[in-house]
Amino acid sequence: MCKLKLGDTVYYEERKKGFTLVELLIVIVITILVVTIGFKALTEQEAKNSVFNAANEIKIAFVRAQSFAFKKGKAEVIFDVDKLQVVDQDGNILYELKYPNGISISPSLNKIIFNRSKLPSSNLSVVVKKGNYVCDVDLSLVSGKTSLECNW
Repeated sequence: MCKLKLGDTVYYEERKKGFTLVELLIVIVITILVVTIGFKALTEQEAKNSVFNAANEIKIAFVRAQSFAFKKGKAEVIFDVDKLQVVDQDGNILYELKYPNGISISPSLNKIIFNRSKLPSSNLSVVVKKGNYVCDVDLSLVSGKTSLECNW
């Protein structure tokens, strides 16, 4: 039974301002989802960039070796397990590229020679890979030109 009489003053409890636990949990879950999606996209972009940069550095090494051979007579590009080197006819290192971590480099030859008077001794293809991202650097025997193609 109600003990209130007509004319009695009734006091209501004011609702406290703030968020409920459910509201906070929803915001936390949405934040976690957005961060997860953003992190995945960021790591994928980083992988693409590292593959492209490594392939581009290999292409630059070919161009440098060709340029040096035309000026001085001979240059070689040597692929090692963890690095690429451009050396002159005396064995001096002109350019060195250490492969970035996580990057797989697969050249069709371990060494290619550039001479002043002729085009490269053979075609060369270098596959640069990290995860699902692949770039191919090709050196043509016919034209002596290098090309870079990435598939993603």
